[in-house]
Amino acid sequence: MPRKRAVIAVGLLAGLGLLGGGAAWLLMHQPGFYRAALQSELPPDERREQARQFEKSTVELVNDIRHEERWAQEFSEQAVNSWLADELPTRFAEWLPEGVQSPRVKFVPDGLWIAFRTQHGAWSGVISSKARVWVASPNSLAIEIRSLNAGMLPIPVDEAVGDFVEGLNAKGWRAEWKRSSRGDALLLSLDDALSDDSSERPVLEAIELSAGRLRVSGRRQSPVRTAHKPTGSRSANMPTGSRSQDDVSSDRESSTK
Repeated sequence: MPRKRAVIAVGLLAGLGLLGGGAAWLLMHQPGFYRAALQSELPPDERREQARQFEKSTVELVNDIRHEERWAQEFSEQAVNSWLADELPTRFAEWLPEGVQSPRVKFVPDGLWIAFRTQHGAWSGVISSKARVWVASPNSLAIEIRSLNAGMLPIPVDEAVGDFVEGLNAKGWRAEWKRSSRGDALLLSLDDALSDDSSERPVLEAIELSAGRLRVSGRRQSPVRTAHKPTGSRSANMPTGSRSQDDVSSDRESSTK
C-alpha cells in the first residue's frame, strides 16, 4: 500500500508539473504576427526613413484637416511599426503606459491587430488583441474587441476595457463601453481631439483598413448659420405645402378651445 501511495503522489506531482509547464508555455506564447513584425524590422537607416515618412504623412494630414474642405491620408503598416520601434521609445516615451514595451500593429481588412511586451511581477510576456475598427457616426470611432490575450490565455475584456475607459475619461477623452447583440465595442468621441481654433469643425467620416494599409478620410463642416426672417414671413427654403412651427402651434391652440 505505501508503494501504491508513492506512485500516486509521484503521478500527481508530475501532473501538476505538466500543468504548470503548460500554463507557463501558454503565458510565454507570442502571436505569429508579433514575432514576424519584430523579425522583419528594417535596417536602422531604412527604419528611420520609414518613421520620418510616417511623421510627414501625419503632419500633412493635420494641415489638410485645418485647411482643406476634404481630406484623406494613408499610412502603411511598415511606416507605423518603424515609428513605433524608432521614435516612440526615444522621443515620446511618456506616451507609453507603464510596463508597455515594443508595441507593434498589423493592418488587415476591416481589422487591427496590436501586441506589446509587458511585465507584471515575475511574469514577462506579450499582451495581444484583435479588433474591428470603424466610424460609427461622424467623429465617433468604434472599436470592437474581438480577442484579448496574455500569451495564449484569454483576458476578461470587460475588466480590462473598463479600466482603460476610466483612464481615458480621466484624461479628458469621452469614451464609453457599449454592449450589443452584435458585439461589445468601445466608442471614442473625437470631437475634442479634432477641434481647432477655427470656426469650422473637422469631421472624420471613414477609416478603411486593408492588408498593410490604413486610410482615414473626412471633411470640414461649416457652422450652421440661420438667416434672420422678418416677422410674419415664411422661410424661403420651406418646401411648397409644408407648414411652419407657428402653423402647428396655432392648430394645437384651436383644437383645445
